[in-house]
Amino acid sequence: MKAEHLAAGSEGSYLFWDPDTSLQVMAGGPTHWAPEDEARNAFRKLPKHGRKAYATVSAPGTKVPHPTSGLPEDWDERQVADTDYAIHHFGILITRLRWADVLHLDRQGNTRMTGSRSDGGDWYWEWAIP
Repeated sequence: MKAEHLAAGSEGSYLFWDPDTSLQVMAGGPTHWAPEDEARNAFRKLPKHGRKAYATVSAPGTKVPHPTSGLPEDWDERQVADTDYAIHHFGILITRLRWADVLHLDRQGNTRMTGSRSDGGDWYWEWAIP
C-alpha cells in the first residue's frame, strides 16, 4: 500500500532518533522510485543476510496463526542465488527533502527547529516551540 501511494505521487517522510544525543529528526518531501535497473543492480550486491528483509513468502502484515519471520523454512540452507526471488520486494526510494523538524530533548528544556525549502532552493530555518 505504501508503495502504491508513493507511485501515485505522495510524499515520503522519515523519522530518526539518536538516543546518545537525545535528538529526533523528522524530514520529508517529494519521493519517487529509482529506475528498476538501478534497484536490481543494488539488490544483486546484497549478501544473503541483507536480502532477508525482502524475502518473506507472504506480504508484510499478513495474519498468521503463530509467530514467524515469514521466511521460507529452508532459508538457512539456501545459497545466495536461491534468494533472488526477493528482488521483487526490493526498491530504492529517492526523496528530495523539502521540510525538516529537529527536536532536542533535554531535562532543562526541549528545543526545536523547523526547516523548509522550495525546489532546489536554500534551506530556511526557524526556531519553534517544542
